[in-house]
Amino acid sequence: MGVQSVLKPIYDGYAVRHFARQGWGSWPVANRGWYCDVIAMRGTDIAIIEVKSPAEGSVDSNYDDTRGLSSGVRADLPTCYRQRRADICASIQRQPGVSVIKLYAVSVGCQLLRYLREYDERSRRYASVAGPSLGTSASHTLIPYIAVPVELKPQVDTALAFLQQRGDIASYTTVTDCRLCVSKVAYP
Repeated sequence: MGVQSVLKPIYDGYAVRHFARQGWGSWPVANRGWYCDVIAMRGTDIAIIEVKSPAEGSVDSNYDDTRGLSSGVRADLPTCYRQRRADICASIQRQPGVSVIKLYAVSVGCQLLRYLREYDERSRRYASVAGPSLGTSASHTLIPYIAVPVELKPQVDTALAFLQQRGDIASYTTVTDCRLCVSKVAYP
């Protein structure tokens, strides 16, 4: 979680508009720290969306993804979660376009999974952005997405295929528009 680029709020806005065109109510979260970038709601589905701008291109392989987690969330995460970021980064060393592929793989394999598991604890903050109808995961289905610049679709496809092959994700589907590649992810 480094310095935010001036492009970040622009790409968050593209994601808000993308989901709105698909019939979702969508809002930028615009909060530093461990929150998704955009949240969207349609019926009983809540989209937890991680957005990457073209200025984002590297990842800290040593960051502790369990930092600040409550004991309840920590118990809900896979036992391998603490080491997952380092494992992903070490495994992708030999891929072309390695920095961006690592970033996207860590974003889905670590960050997005954390946001899903922490949703209930952070739901008040999300409700302050989107309204009280968001509720908890008990009353809604949480759906993780990653949104990246459309020109970086090959890199996100490589990262997601890698995570699927490792068993970190069960499946993914991708749609594109003129600005974004948006991938819906399913965890095992």
